[in-house]
Amino acid sequence: MNKTPIFKNYDWSGWRLKDNKFGDEFDLAARGRMVQGCRELMVFIKKYKRSLGRNILEIGPFFDPLIKPSSQYKVYYLDRDKFVQGWLRSNKQRVYGIDLNKKYTLPNSFFSSVVVSQVFNYIDYEKFLKKINGSLVDNGLLLVNNVTNYGIKKLFHKNKPTSLEQTVKVIKSTGYDILEKKIIEFSINNERFKRLLVVAKKGARDIVVLGKVIHGEHLGRKLGFPTANIDRRDFIRQNLKVKLGVYAGRVEVDGRLLGLPQKTAIKGSYRAAIVIGPIDHRGLPKLEAHLIGFKGNLYGKKMVLYLGKYIRPFKKFASVDLLKEQIKRDIQEIRKLGN
Repeated sequence: MNKTPIFKNYDWSGWRLKDNKFGDEFDLAARGRMVQGCRELMVFIKKYKRSLGRNILEIGPFFDPLIKPSSQYKVYYLDRDKFVQGWLRSNKQRVYGIDLNKKYTLPNSFFSSVVVSQVFNYIDYEKFLKKINGSLVDNGLLLVNNVTNYGIKKLFHKNKPTSLEQTVKVIKSTGYDILEKKIIEFSINNERFKRLLVVAKKGARDIVVLGKVIHGEHLGRKLGFPTANIDRRDFIRQNLKVKLGVYAGRVEVDGRLLGLPQKTAIKGSYRAAIVIGPIDHRGLPKLEAHLIGFKGNLYGKKMVLYLGKYIRPFKKFASVDLLKEQIKRDIQEIRKLGN
């Protein structure tokens, strides 16, 4: 891990001080603050060094990476600046020359941790967080350092964070569990700023089942709560072991998130009551989903089921009226959970 800045004068190749186009937002003093500000994250990097894992991705290292490769760490750097890329490669580092505001690909479930320092202001950070989640291994770490209102404002992205609170909320909503956070207050020329440091862990992977809507017994429709019956080939292929019962979940019609063919006219994501069970004569559970708020014909459509919170076990009821009342309560509970 780096302890001192590599370039003490901050007169970087391709970013010479004499050619500075951004005034006091990127002059000598601002560059020094940027480097030292990035290093505020070192307190968490050191604290979680045993949990960083083998393959680390550091995003936005510029000319001063926080983590150096070692026998313990294999570090990959991601930066869109060609001068940074050239400097890193000249030092025989592993580099992704990627612009996060354009289409890009990264390996799936590969990185044990991702370090992102002072980058969020320059990208669509919510989209990025969703994307990078797929590149992290299960329980992989995400370390974030950002000041929402500080940097080169001319280069800010329209979908940058607007507040510390929003940043934390978006990190949580895109599949991460917050382990620790810290807010550091500082001032520049009598203007107050707040730096957010976050350590988060990739949350538990959703159970995801792909399938085609097939005809069933139409019991749900008779009860007033029509359900889509899903074929079970993907369920069998994954050899899933799940509790029988009712789940809060989400259904993606048309399978857009997982790249299924988009030949149907119906597209969208819906909250759903997903029922696993009962077991049929083949020893397999039935798969059904009631899409909350959806009206229409789904037969033959491709769907993706995302199982969320377990609501209750599957059971039989003494009467149809009791079953209807229970279904109403299930749907009410799922609505309260939100997306």
